[in-house]
Amino acid sequence: MNSIDAIIALCALTAAFGLIIGAVTEQKIAAENAKDSIRANALAKECGAIIDSIYSNSAEKYLGEIKCDANGEVVFAKIGAREKKFEIITSAKRTNILEVKISEHYK
Repeated sequence: MNSIDAIIALCALTAAFGLIIGAVTEQKIAAENAKDSIRANALAKECGAIIDSIYSNSAEKYLGEIKCDANGEVVFAKIGAREKKFEIITSAKRTNILEVKISEHYK
């Protein structure tokens, strides 16, 4: 009977290790998704701030690189599987270049 008890205990221990490893893996995936969501949100806000600054300061061009898409009054940023949006004060669209509509008031 002692060998059967040892086998049952070993099976229970192996199952417990499997559950712990699975839980750690799920936690890692959730942390990566949260990190991607935060980074996408920050990138959308950064792009929105740049576009709003171009609009209100009537800049001729921006020399940096913008890693987001704009369509109308909304800026979209995607990192991994997460996409976030940010509303801007002007109308902008992105094809090959970013086109920002500038108000006559700021010219």
